[in-house]
Amino acid sequence: MNESKPTTPGKRSKATHPAMRAVMLALVVSPLAIFYSIYLTDYKTKPVPQAAWVSWYDDPQHAVYVGWETPTEVLCTVRYGIDPATLNLTENEPVSATFHSMNLTNLTADTIYYYQVETPGGVYASGQFRTAPSTQSPFTCVFIADTQPRFGPGWAEHLANVVATKNYSFLAMIGDMVEDGTKDEWNYFHTVGSRYYDTVPLVPVQGNHDRARDLDDDDATPDVYYFASYFPQTADKQIDPHGNNSYDKQKQFYFSFDWGSVHFQVLHFPEVDLDDAGDGGLSRRDYYQAFTPDHLAWLEQDLNRSRTMPFRVSMFHCPITSAGFYGENYVMKEQLLPILHRYNVTATFSGHAHHFERGTLVNQTHYPDSPLTYFVVGTGGGLADVGLRPVPETAICTASPSYTEAAATATTLTFTTYGIDGTVIDTFTVRA
Repeated sequence: MNESKPTTPGKRSKATHPAMRAVMLALVVSPLAIFYSIYLTDYKTKPVPQAAWVSWYDDPQHAVYVGWETPTEVLCTVRYGIDPATLNLTENEPVSATFHSMNLTNLTADTIYYYQVETPGGVYASGQFRTAPSTQSPFTCVFIADTQPRFGPGWAEHLANVVATKNYSFLAMIGDMVEDGTKDEWNYFHTVGSRYYDTVPLVPVQGNHDRARDLDDDDATPDVYYFASYFPQTADKQIDPHGNNSYDKQKQFYFSFDWGSVHFQVLHFPEVDLDDAGDGGLSRRDYYQAFTPDHLAWLEQDLNRSRTMPFRVSMFHCPITSAGFYGENYVMKEQLLPILHRYNVTATFSGHAHHFERGTLVNQTHYPDSPLTYFVVGTGGGLADVGLRPVPETAICTASPSYTEAAATATTLTFTTYGIDGTVIDTFTVRA
């Protein structure tokens, strides 16, 4: 006769464990699945936002451009001036378009301008901006990276709300504004950005997720490159006569500008294969994704021209090194870092690795007295890299969502990193 075995009091039967685990897993996963299904549906259904943004090429004291997008091709006008009640200056588009960019030139330095974009249907968007000062007067700007919305837990929206309440001279977005570069993702990015676009200009840095993407994996279909439609500024004119560089189809995106006591550079985003750390070599693909010769020549000329500036800040998406998943970027360490040391660059800002980090890169052989401070600000909205592995150069790192402000005077440049609740995570000051 079969007899059932008694169970020990206070002890669950092993037979119930799989079922209980399944229930517990469902309790944890179901809310997350519901949240992300609603979130993803929300960002995928965003229409073209009725918004405009301000940015510039190389002279924000005297010239900016206003960018905007319309759902259909229309002919637009931009009216602007220093009195919001009397916008006495006008620029008319020559042809109809959906992606729009209008240059406003002959501006006066350190002056607030007001503008409005008009379509045949009326006022489409409006806002204001301040041109860069002609002196080394104090200012504050902010750095954010990796707002990628697909898997973002809402940080990008929160940070946008914070930026909208600040009097920043500009926001530098250090790459990876989107995940796959689809149109709905860009619509979402600009919808979130519209919370501060009317008062805070945008300085774009291209990330690897922002470049042209072959979304259907069909070589016969041209890649979609929305980034260039939204942000037309670039200094690169390099064309590979042999057509070898398949990783730089849309040219390299870079430019520079002065604001107060700081010279800012926007550089391209060389990447490196993860297996290079193991074999110690650099593949042909890596160098195709590195700096082109004209980019390097421009980089040195630009830094040489800015030697009299108290501070120099270079912004590029992939960090030279970090405590994150990607670790050290061998191509950038070989090609870029010596130039940054040679011209005594004050600090670099990157994203790519989804965490915040500050560290120091020192060239002990040639420039021991000119350490280079680097920042990784990849906590702008995408999922965080929580498995951080500090490198010898790391001073502080955290996966908490954050944003980093730079407050500049003629003699000091102070970087303060805040959590989304306003707490100070880190502060660091450099003196001229």
